[in-house]
Amino acid sequence: MLDPASGGSFSLSPAVPFDVHRSYLPDTNVLQSEFRTAEGCVNVIEAVTLDTALAVPWREVARRVEGVSGRVPMPWRVRPRFTYGQESCEPVRRDGILVCRCDRLQVGVKTWSAGEPEMHGDAVTGRFELRAGELALLALLASDDIALPSPERGQIERRLTTTIELWQ
Repeated sequence: MLDPASGGSFSLSPAVPFDVHRSYLPDTNVLQSEFRTAEGCVNVIEAVTLDTALAVPWREVARRVEGVSGRVPMPWRVRPRFTYGQESCEPVRRDGILVCRCDRLQVGVKTWSAGEPEMHGDAVTGRFELRAGELALLALLASDDIALPSPERGQIERRLTTTIELWQ
């Protein structure tokens, strides 16, 4: 997702060999990816979320990961890039979010059951393992010239559900 060379990236896939099937939920902007490994299967539902209750002054990419069968190790990596890869950032941890900032632009990562975000070089990384019936959630938040919010899991889940419903 994004532009790995100069625009940044947000990767999430099994740590072991896998097959993947991707499709958009019918008539939506919501992407569903099914990752199958020799050890198990997970489904990832992801979207740039919408909120009909209020116009939010930030943007959010939500990724909900559901364990379908077996167990699947899932590393993830967010590599923010500012000014087309020319600027780096010094991350700070604030309100449960690891935040990278460049001038007025801020990008933050918040997770639930998806490993604790850590800074490794120029990327925010984490790792988790899902078993059948377990759920994890990752959110990439971005704002320009306003304080970056620290939403709760239920708020992000609601926006993801609202996004799915609005498009169907």
